[in-house]
Amino acid sequence: MTQPPPALLRGTLADQIESILIDRILAGQYNAGDFLRTRTLAEEFGVSTTPVREALTMLESAGLVGRRAHIGFEVSNPPTPFEMDQIMAARRIFEPAATELACSHGAPVVRRVREAYEEQERTGRTETMEDYLAFMHADDAFHRAIWEGTGNRYIADMLGMLGGVIHRWRRFTPGLIIDRDIAVTEHERILLALESGDPAAASQAMLDHIDNQRERIRQQVGQDRADRA
Repeated sequence: MTQPPPALLRGTLADQIESILIDRILAGQYNAGDFLRTRTLAEEFGVSTTPVREALTMLESAGLVGRRAHIGFEVSNPPTPFEMDQIMAARRIFEPAATELACSHGAPVVRRVREAYEEQERTGRTETMEDYLAFMHADDAFHRAIWEGTGNRYIADMLGMLGGVIHRWRRFTPGLIIDRDIAVTEHERILLALESGDPAAASQAMLDHIDNQRERIRQQVGQDRADRA
């Protein structure tokens, strides 16, 4: 029996296809080196090749897939420890400043950040893939609400690209959230600072979150190495 194509409901076709492909990558349905063929995906989704190509290009900009000349797109390898450290260093420079800027935009930004925080607080408590993906979506929505809350699409696009590398790292620990409670607590501090309307406190809370996450990633990378030894 022919399976119906995945439901495409919100946003542009390219955005929706990108979201579905990210979920598949995070869930481990695609392995590093697997080719994602534009025509095959277009047939699966019941669309033309144009939005599929746009979605794959967005994934490429986030580092989740790479382009092979004359072949197409393939799922990227895990980021190296050096790459992860460089990404977190870049976030450390830009994201606290973005949080400070978003704080000046007041209630509309705070509302979106709180909605994402409350969703994240509800999720990530079980080891099911559905719960894992829901937590990851809420985590992304939390940060994206701040980036987009700056009112500067270039800031949002740049930080979104950096966030894509975090997705690549998460991809190789599928279904595992090593810092769920800590991350939620750190997000709560950011939210409370935004709600207080204190840009300096919001910026510092974000900086603390990034520094703490950077250290957790370093520890996880070290543990992964020890486990493989």
